[in-house]
Amino acid sequence: MSVLSRKYSLEFKTDTKAQIGIGTLIIFIAMVLIASIAAAVMIQTSGVLQEQAAQTGRQATQEVSSNIQIRNIEGYRANDTQGQSGASDTIDLIKINVGLHVGTSEIDVSQTIITVSDGIRTNTLVYAGNGDIFGNTMAGFGDDHSTNLELLLNGTTNEENNAQLFFTANPHRDED
Repeated sequence: MSVLSRKYSLEFKTDTKAQIGIGTLIIFIAMVLIASIAAAVMIQTSGVLQEQAAQTGRQATQEVSSNIQIRNIEGYRANDTQGQSGASDTIDLIKINVGLHVGTSEIDVSQTIITVSDGIRTNTLVYAGNGDIFGNTMAGFGDDHSTNLELLLNGTTNEENNAQLFFTANPHRDED
């Protein structure tokens, strides 16, 4: 054989170690691709779930917290009805001045329920113009706040004193 023919002779090698390594590398790359796709799906899902949880938390906080600031509470006693001079022994009217904290959204007063307790007795009041919560509204309730207050103090509904069932509201805006 000549030198040239020996140099370019075609012979198959019986060494297959490199082929086994390439197969392992292909399987490894496939596993890495599958793991990266799974990780991307998990990351996106966790982001969506986190946003939903945050939104649910904001909604729950808004529903249960009103951010109402109670500025002052005044109790008024009526004149004694027994003909004696002076005021009655009980508080007949409570005036609660409330405001909203900064950044608070508007509050629907008709959905508000007020519970007043002296430690022995508890009284739950609903807005006089909302029949959805209580089942009926205060008789004669209207847009005039003075008339509503008069009806609250002097009127009756279902043979009960309006002041034991309802509250009214007089909206006003602070100068600040």
